Amino acid sequence: RPNDILLNSRKVAGILIEVVADGTASRVIVGCGVNLAHYPEGTEYPAISIAEFAEEAPNPQDALGRLVVSWDAWYEIWRNRGFEAIRSAWLTRADGLGKKLTVRLEDSEIEGVFESLADDGTLLLRVEGDGLERVTAGDVFPLS
Repeated sequence: RPNDILLNSRKVAGILIEVVADGTASRVIVGCGVNLAHYPEGTEYPAISIAEFAEEAPNPQDALGRLVVSWDAWYEIWRNRGFEAIRSAWLTRADGLGKKLTVRLEDSEIEGVFESLADDGTLLLRVEGDGLERVTAGDVFPLS
C-alpha cells in the first residue's frame, strides 16, 4: 500500500495526496492520519496503533512536532536533490516490492508483481501477458 505506513505489517498511518486545480494554478493537498492511541478494527487491511506496539500512546503534540520536523527534512531533500532521492528512499522501505499485489481501480481490478515506482511516482506493476502497467490511483492489497 504505497501511501500507508506499516508497523509489524499492519497499517499505523496513511497519507492522502490530492491535486486541486484552481484556474491556472494547481495545488497539492496532503493529509495524514496516524493511529496514536487507537485503531479501527475489522478493516480490510489489518491496523495497529503506536500504543499497542509501544504499550503507551505518544502525546499528540509531541507526535505532531516530530511529524513536522520529519516532513520539513524530507521536503528539503526533495527541494535540494529532487524526487529521485525521495523515490529511492521510499523504495528501500517499500513493503511488498517484488511480491504479487491486487490493485482495485474505480471499475476493475488488476493483479501483478510490484516492480517499482516510476520516475513520476506511479506504481509499476508487472502484469502477466500485458507487461508493465502504470497505476496512478487505486487500493493496493497483497495477493494471498
